[in-house]
Amino acid sequence: RASRTLEGFEIAGYIRTCVTDTPAEARMHLARDITGYAIVDAYRAYFRQCGFTSEIDALNAAWRAGDRAGAVKHLSARVLDGLGVVGDERFCRARIEQYARAGLTMPVVVPFSPEAAPLPTLLRTLRAFMVAANDVKGGWQPQLPLELAIVECTAPLPISAPAPSRARRCRRWRGTFGLSKLC
Repeated sequence: RASRTLEGFEIAGYIRTCVTDTPAEARMHLARDITGYAIVDAYRAYFRQCGFTSEIDALNAAWRAGDRAGAVKHLSARVLDGLGVVGDERFCRARIEQYARAGLTMPVVVPFSPEAAPLPTLLRTLRAFMVAANDVKGGWQPQLPLELAIVECTAPLPISAPAPSRARRCRRWRGTFGLSKLC
């Protein structure tokens, strides 16, 4: 067994991602999100194994002391950069390429948005990573277009939007990807 290689194995990585023109706001949102995980024993252990021991220990000490706002501030840029990708399309694509060069074969992109109306940012993120995945993998990666199709077809439309817009969007996706029962 020790002589086995990783040939033929997918190496996946869970990456919280936000393609945005306002990275400071998105990074603060990411820090609050990570804090919610870092106070749970299993995630705390995982983050410590990832090499973020001092930050995670300081965060948990502040949390236990009741300093919730202070706890978030213990997450350094190193932690945020290690656990998420935030920036414009070019930056995010470059980060995906770094993950691929490091051996990641399946980025599990988990889009997030700090905005009250998150749909535009979520769609922008999915689209950016769909293109990046195509470049990295050298071809079409079906799960990303399917996820984008599902988000676009199931997203609530603004009340002012005309009813046919959703149907037209769904017809386009069904035709493109052969999704007969999606919408």
